Amino acid sequence: HGGLGISNPVENCNREFTASVTITKDLTDLIINQQNTLEHYNMSIQNDTIKSLKAIKEKHLFTVSKSIEDSVRDPNLKRSLQFIKEKGSGCWLTALPLKRFGYSLNKIEFRDALYLRYGWEIPNTPFHCACGERNNVNHTLICKKGGYVSMRHNNIRDLNAELQREVCRDVVTEPALIPLDNEEIVGTNADRAAPDVSSRGLWSTFERTFFDVCVTHPNSPTYDKKDMEQIYKAHEMRKMKKYNNRIIQVEKGTFTPLIYSTNGGWGPQATRYHKRLAEKLSQKRGEDYAAIMCYMRTRIRFSILRSTLIAVRGERGRRQSYTLPVSVTSFNLIPATMDYECF
Repeated sequence: HGGLGISNPVENCNREFTASVTITKDLTDLIINQQNTLEHYNMSIQNDTIKSLKAIKEKHLFTVSKSIEDSVRDPNLKRSLQFIKEKGSGCWLTALPLKRFGYSLNKIEFRDALYLRYGWEIPNTPFHCACGERNNVNHTLICKKGGYVSMRHNNIRDLNAELQREVCRDVVTEPALIPLDNEEIVGTNADRAAPDVSSRGLWSTFERTFFDVCVTHPNSPTYDKKDMEQIYKAHEMRKMKKYNNRIIQVEKGTFTPLIYSTNGGWGPQATRYHKRLAEKLSQKRGEDYAAIMCYMRTRIRFSILRSTLIAVRGERGRRQSYTLPVSVTSFNLIPATMDYECF
């Protein structure tokens, strides 16, 4: 609901205690009656009770978050609060800091991530970008100088290819499309056109599916008058217009655009794709579908988060040096000052 996942025990203790008593009532009665077995214990009733209490809690949290959002006067902060309610946006806050999965952040990265989450200006950053523009959070995430936009894109591309190799065949990164021979198509007709990933076996056994990744920054001034649904739809339509017709007509395959946001959200087609991928992984490994979805959301969220944090603090361009580099220096030609300390 846009928070940090840290509850106030003073405010929540009564509600949590009541929920605990309600959930354990049947088990408590068995203990009081000195029952030696659990044959009279109905687990399904307990699960239904937990679900109903969770629904009540979610409704309460939604009401609280809505009241906080309505009280905010800053339009940028209000917009950020709307974006970070997307599913998976805050999973980095509750994940265990396991370094082997890339889930660990140092203290500066954690603070910067909180500033990014709420759209606040990050302290101790340059006033101007190396490209000459006024520097701020939105500019650092869309400025192409330094290669950080490409790095963010390529990181997600490679992660999706890695996930697909677990259940798909013929996984290729940046596959070249078949050149055109006077075919009339709608979209790109470039000879070297190449989506980001292709594989076989995701939607059907032999069908080849092409994927193209886009990581968009919804807080950019370009999207001031659009909500997340409109932003995702616009990017998906742009990708479909570019590749879909050519892939269907010439490649005889299918195309799926994968749109993500810097806040950690997924577009509709990306969500459908990840659900299908998690389903196939669950069938292959015999592991829980929900656990696989949680892993993918967390892994992708940290991948996007780390790339955005690097873009905020990363060096752009080369530093201007006023001294002659050592590589082109001739030491015999350096003028020497002869004084009594040396001679």
